[in-house]
Amino acid sequence: MVAASDRMRWSFGTVVVIALLLLAITTGRSSAAEFQIKTLSDTPLEFSQLDSGICTHELSGTIVRGSAEKVKEAILSLPGQDHDDKNFVICMNSSGGNLNEGFLIGKLIFENYFGTFVPENAECSSACAIAFMHGFVGIYDKFKPFRMLHPNGKLGFHAPSLPISSDMTTEVPMAMVNSAYDGALKTIAQIVDGAISSDPKTDFIPLGLLREMLRTPPDEMRYVETLHDAFSWRIDIFPEELRAPQNFDLEVGFYQLCANLGYAVQGATIGDRIVTKELVNLYKTTGHYTAPKSKSSYTLLKFAGQAEEQCHFGYDKARDRFDVFAYREGQQIGNAWLNSVYLFPPTMPLVDLAR
Repeated sequence: MVAASDRMRWSFGTVVVIALLLLAITTGRSSAAEFQIKTLSDTPLEFSQLDSGICTHELSGTIVRGSAEKVKEAILSLPGQDHDDKNFVICMNSSGGNLNEGFLIGKLIFENYFGTFVPENAECSSACAIAFMHGFVGIYDKFKPFRMLHPNGKLGFHAPSLPISSDMTTEVPMAMVNSAYDGALKTIAQIVDGAISSDPKTDFIPLGLLREMLRTPPDEMRYVETLHDAFSWRIDIFPEELRAPQNFDLEVGFYQLCANLGYAVQGATIGDRIVTKELVNLYKTTGHYTAPKSKSSYTLLKFAGQAEEQCHFGYDKARDRFDVFAYREGQQIGNAWLNSVYLFPPTMPLVDLAR
């Protein structure tokens, strides 16, 4: 015979385990709007159009059971693809809903090379944000993350909610406890799988973002608020019509561009994260540097420090982006294409960028 105190202990443990299982079922914030997936165009975008703010599809409303099937039907209705340098982009505006469905939608987005975009005045949170983080596009024989956020859009994450009774006196069969525990483990594994891969560039959920999600209670929201958030979590910021900070110094911006390269290329960080006019003056007057071999039309910047560090960059006016190279002692250590948002310090709030 089980003592009353043992029943109480089992009941409390069961509540915890079932609560974990329910992480796989729902996220707390959702609106009453009906889920919709609209095809705006069945013609994929050229690579040069990807970051233009054009969307071929639109997702909105509460994510519920069956939402992923609607997304699948919309994808299956598209004509066959014959170029792997053309991609679809889905605009997202949903406050969340069913977490499992969010993962399923994300899987469809990833497997079909859809980019994701939260446009101006839209919000994508909870299960929607999980789906959003699966945005990837194909570029010939390669693929890369493409998840873009407008500075006036909202992208929010939080720990899933636990909508269960707190009654700790109800006895629950052991079989249900085991089933709940097994389900909880599978859910945790699913989240971790999205946060860890052999290549950090392909993580759906970077570890830093996962940590912030789990720290944020279900009744709160951790929004992408600064450039540091976006850069760290590999979220692109919509590059058009950006507003420069007051008294913005373009020369300082060029050095900041080089310092920010470390976000895009692991191990290619140059100098301090936040560049000031005083630091620029120091960089320009201190140290001996071996000139790297690079394109003669590119601008060379050098950074004072223990190592000989340099940065070469060129500007592509047509796409408003920079081709940035980092060097140490004349040897290249990293390269990436960065749009103009990387001219700004990572502490800058996104809302200060929007016109």
